[in-house]
Amino acid sequence: MSGHSHGEPEDAGCGVPAAPGAPSSSYALLSISDATEVILKSANRLQPVTVSLDKALGTILAEDVHAPEPLPPFPASIKDGYAVISEDGPGEYPIIGEARAGDAESEVVVKKGTVAYITTGGPMPEGANAVVQVENTLPLPDGPNGEKRVRIVKPAKGPGDDVRGVGSDIPGGAEVLKAGERLSAGEIGILATVGAVKVKVYPRPLVAVLSTGDELIDPYSGKTLGRGQIRDANRAMLLAAAQDVGCETLDLGIAGDQAGDLEAKLDAALEGGADVLLTSGGVSMGDKDLVKPLLEKRGTVHFGRVLMKPGKPLTFASILRAKKGPGDQLLVFGLPGNPVSSIVTFNLAALPAIRKLAGWAEPELRRVEASLAQSVKLDPERPEYHRASLHWEAGKGFIAESTGRQISSRLLSMRSASALLELPRSSGVLPAGTKVSALVIGNLMAMPYSEVPKISPPADTSTAAAGAAGHSQHHGGGHSHHHGRGHSHHDGGGHSHQPGADASASKDAAGTNFFSLQKGVHGQSFDPAKAGVNAPPGGVTTTEEKTRELNQIAAEYFAKGKEAAAGGAQVRVAVLTVSDTVSKGLGIDKGGPAAVAAVEKLGERVGGVKVVETKVVPDEVDQIQAAIKKWCDEDKVSLVITTGGTGLAPRDVTPEATKAILEREAPGFAHAMMTYSLTITPTAMLSRMAAGTRGSTLIINMPGNPNAIGECLDAIAVALPHALRQLRGDKRERHPRHTPHGTSS
Repeated sequence: MSGHSHGEPEDAGCGVPAAPGAPSSSYALLSISDATEVILKSANRLQPVTVSLDKALGTILAEDVHAPEPLPPFPASIKDGYAVISEDGPGEYPIIGEARAGDAESEVVVKKGTVAYITTGGPMPEGANAVVQVENTLPLPDGPNGEKRVRIVKPAKGPGDDVRGVGSDIPGGAEVLKAGERLSAGEIGILATVGAVKVKVYPRPLVAVLSTGDELIDPYSGKTLGRGQIRDANRAMLLAAAQDVGCETLDLGIAGDQAGDLEAKLDAALEGGADVLLTSGGVSMGDKDLVKPLLEKRGTVHFGRVLMKPGKPLTFASILRAKKGPGDQLLVFGLPGNPVSSIVTFNLAALPAIRKLAGWAEPELRRVEASLAQSVKLDPERPEYHRASLHWEAGKGFIAESTGRQISSRLLSMRSASALLELPRSSGVLPAGTKVSALVIGNLMAMPYSEVPKISPPADTSTAAAGAAGHSQHHGGGHSHHHGRGHSHHDGGGHSHQPGADASASKDAAGTNFFSLQKGVHGQSFDPAKAGVNAPPGGVTTTEEKTRELNQIAAEYFAKGKEAAAGGAQVRVAVLTVSDTVSKGLGIDKGGPAAVAAVEKLGERVGGVKVVETKVVPDEVDQIQAAIKKWCDEDKVSLVITTGGTGLAPRDVTPEATKAILEREAPGFAHAMMTYSLTITPTAMLSRMAAGTRGSTLIINMPGNPNAIGECLDAIAVALPHALRQLRGDKRERHPRHTPHGTSS
């Protein structure tokens, strides 16, 4: 039978009885899951090798990597500016020297009343404990002795300001990469950072590729096709597929339909040190299909048929390589000759084996959920792997577009295919919109581009884009996984999109949609009923109407805030990160920056909001209280937001520290945040957030999780301007819909 035959025989056991007297296969018909299990049990990781860093891209690390020294190894400046003694404060100072990045010979010593010029990454001079960025200084004329001078306009906030401490990026001895991690560009950069220019990795498998069939013509020969001849597409395609997944390749050319020719090519694969041999053609039931008999003669055939469409004749065998010692073997995949069957079975069967040889801990194909763009007919005899192109649509997730007619000889069905849809063995038709599982076989970075609808305010489109992109992203693993805090686009989820929602119905005059039925301020859906906002008897009765009312109220609140800001009123905010780990330089502060970003987003809508100070303290009651007291009693900030320390761990003491220094509690804020967060994740009930006032300052505890901070601010954003104006002493401040008692009916 030809190596690129246009049919795969159906025999008994697949729903179609064999004709009387017709030959039948002696191989059991396996499911693809059983076949994959057999393959992965037979495949063993290759022995690790040591390679130079420039050869490591795409390989799997075979050992943990640790930093030999802290990074930075010395206190370093974060910005261009002046190394100072923070206690000196503002004023005019002589510049006594320079400390530049890469200058190991500098012996500048900063003493009280002096400063030194310093560049980004420059080592901190002895005596200096902070850096003032250039933007906060003014140059002065030279002094009488020609000395350079500078005026510090805005001083450092305190010791350590704009200084990277020793080991603040990577502590000495820290594990920077673990065995089993795949080395992409970022990991290569980390290895270079710690000086690991030789690394132990699992080697790239060597994959040999052979096409079989008398009818095949080498595409490079330039020959015109004669009667009964076709060009060999499979070999070029399979070599490219193996190279695309990081393999070394060995081109064995074309073998005719003669046993001696096939055996010589098999010997070439063994002698060439191949780890995997891919053959195409010669595995069906024809009198010239000689691959299976040869594999039976030379090794062990583990299976010879798989219940799947396309690719039923798929064959898998192993051959021991005696010269290299016990356990060393060549894995052979006898792929069908039809081009589509060949590349589909490569992805389903050979690729997981290649990944395991290369060191992957989870070599299986990644599976995501997708909705059919058009109806698809099912096959009543075999499960089908339907070729499709995936793209993303906001509010719907992955959409699977069929690549057209699916006959196994039509290679055009692989054009732009990025997934194989797993269609069940059944009769009938799956209608458009049906959710199916899809095995990813292509690079999703190249999937068709979809415009994400702009749901956030026109002045800031980044929130809507980030929110739409960040929900229900499917990554890795054998099943689809939702990363983050469970924001799923699937029906029935706590943050599911509501069909028929009219986003434009809830916009204010400026086009701002504060509480959209589709997206909240930070990308989450907002359902007033789930947030505890219930309609009064005889009042608003539908979620959509309540959402419109909330948006109108929010618009009126925020309009008043902008008027106040235009009149010079300023909402000054301080953010306190409470974390033992971050305060010791052993972790990255994610909560503080998330809070700053959330406040700035609010400021873009309200106006006049500014974060004036941030600080990190350990989980110690006295240090938490000292920071909050200073901001309330001395700096007179309008709002203090704390992040972290609100859980149930023994060291989580932020609520206790806060409540002890409050003058009045404001439990409504904590209640609103808790109610809203519970619609997103049930673990929100573990948070012990507190809120209240001290003097004219509002203090609010928030969790340390960056996503949770955005959610909490969403929940209270509509009331914040109202509360802050009341704290400033505006006794006239009231609900925009307030009706005075004297005029109420």
